[in-house]
Amino acid sequence: GAARSSVENCSDGAIRNEEKVGGGAGRPDWMDADGEGRRAGEREGVVETLRASLLVACDGVRSAVQRVRHEGTDRDLKYLGVVLITGFTTLRHPLLDQQGFYTLDGERARIFTMPFKSGRAARGRGAGWEENEPREELEPTVARADEDEEEETDEADKRGDGSSSSHLTMWQISVRVTETQARSIASAPRAGPGGVKEFVLSVTHGWHDPIARMFADAVWEESWAGPLYDRDRPPPPPTGANAKSRVVAIGDAAHPMSPFKGMGANSALFDAWSLATWLEKAPTPRAIANFEREMIARAWAKVDASREAVDLF
Repeated sequence: GAARSSVENCSDGAIRNEEKVGGGAGRPDWMDADGEGRRAGEREGVVETLRASLLVACDGVRSAVQRVRHEGTDRDLKYLGVVLITGFTTLRHPLLDQQGFYTLDGERARIFTMPFKSGRAARGRGAGWEENEPREELEPTVARADEDEEEETDEADKRGDGSSSSHLTMWQISVRVTETQARSIASAPRAGPGGVKEFVLSVTHGWHDPIARMFADAVWEESWAGPLYDRDRPPPPPTGANAKSRVVAIGDAAHPMSPFKGMGANSALFDAWSLATWLEKAPTPRAIANFEREMIARAWAKVDASREAVDLF
């Protein structure tokens, strides 16, 4: 995947207006007034107020914009009964070398792994690992990483510990827990009491090789944990003259879903294309209503399928 900073740079370069709009406002507030969207956000102690003809919320499952639309609550978020934990390991093992595995315990937990970019090419995977590198240096960097990986593989074989500082495998484990437990795990220090490491090791105790060794070489400080949510299907948008809003949500802000069908990112990308297409066809309020009508029919088929997949343990 692309580094978040690279995406931000591309987006910034695509804005043709003379006035640049900064990102990163922690708690934006907005109002739909007189047919014109308004947004205010505090960033580094400075409150900036903007007037715009369109406000697109793409700020994730706990969208601040959606919270305002739903009267200051997340009441329409539906907890799916699962905590999701993702991380990386540096272990080298035949089950992890250019492939992955999928394991279910038959009761409440499942884990899967997949290869991740290694060496310098792994930089930019997010969660604090981002780095901007000139595009022209990409190919030799990857080639160099491959050579370094081969050398480190030989060294790891000589050591006999199977670990490699440049080799990365991503792992993801999902476990059925209460929402309170999921929030507690997500908020605790990653390697501290009650945190991700303690929880994962307790759940996977006695599982097949190389799971224990994989977690022994895990990069716990870069792991992520959180409860899984989706949303129930919303009512259809207003039609005709009743379509007045200039505020719209896309991606996880509109239709969060479990990752077990692998449809979330593609749905968000399709949202962006579809919304842009409708904005070229009709005035903003009508374009939003038409987009939302199509989006609800399309996206919630995937939300429902992803929700059903949560129970397949």
